[in-house]
Amino acid sequence: MGSWQMPGVGKRHIGLETWTHVGIPPASSRAPANVWTTPLEHEHRDPFAEQGVHRQSNGANFSLMSHSCLALAFPLALALAVVPLAFVPSSTAPTSPSLAAAITTSTASMLAPASPTAEAKPPAPPTHYAVLLFDGFQALDVFGPLDVLNMLSRDHGLRLSIVAARAGSVSTRTASMTQRIGQDVTATHTLATAPRDIEVLLIPGGMGTRLEDLRRPEVAFIRSVFPRLRFLLTVCTGSSLAARAGVLDGREATTNKRAFDRIRAQSPRVHWVRQARWVRDGNVWTSSGISAGIDMMYAFVGAHYGEDVAAAIAWDAEYTRNLDPSDDPFSEPRAML
Repeated sequence: MGSWQMPGVGKRHIGLETWTHVGIPPASSRAPANVWTTPLEHEHRDPFAEQGVHRQSNGANFSLMSHSCLALAFPLALALAVVPLAFVPSSTAPTSPSLAAAITTSTASMLAPASPTAEAKPPAPPTHYAVLLFDGFQALDVFGPLDVLNMLSRDHGLRLSIVAARAGSVSTRTASMTQRIGQDVTATHTLATAPRDIEVLLIPGGMGTRLEDLRRPEVAFIRSVFPRLRFLLTVCTGSSLAARAGVLDGREATTNKRAFDRIRAQSPRVHWVRQARWVRDGNVWTSSGISAGIDMMYAFVGAHYGEDVAAAIAWDAEYTRNLDPSDDPFSEPRAML
């Protein structure tokens, strides 16, 4: 077993303690015996130089100045980590190529700069929308938000499914309504054949929501598909169907203000917000009455496709948006529908 010494590395004894220094001339040629310094101390002014590390051993006082500590730290750590492996006697040196490679990789990883943490990419915006229709739905509850999506689809690949309890046409009127005119929309799917990959379900309101016995199939459908949805959007009294399905329990939501008290009494487990143009609670968005669904859809597009995209669509539609969800001029209590 031979002995070795790295060039420029020596040992200095003070009292009973041993201090290893790298590449520093003997103290007798540079400074008093109790002080170690480096050339940096004479070339630069360090505001922290007065705060050296002081230690006492067997009556000998010495100060390791800040520059010396910084100059010694990395070479000393490297020497302690690498040199013992490099100077292992040949009789005990590792002969395995895999071990040698592991040592090289480990040393390189210590010297390599840390790579910045990659930022997580936001989820892709939804592409498959569906609207749930029933006789007596409010036309603007559907066509206002859908026209925003129509214009959005010019630059984004969107799909739309129209789901109803039965195949064929669905009317904005019911037999009991007094309004003279209405429009029909043809459903693309029934409740039983609705696609399972729907990402966003839009539920409109309207007088048809008050026919509770007739709306039981739609309520059951909402309850069954909600766990698979990425987002649920309701307009006007469409929130009453979602509340009956139980998917709004414990959430904040809003609805048409003329029907607010009636719906709140029917679904007390929902945290109903009276003064709100629209409310967002997690993946559930609910809007106030009829036209408020347009503002909610613009806000939804801004949140998931970019505010610049929503602003451009509103400009093309010559629509003045309400950008504040709490700005609700219709929040005062009114007579129920």
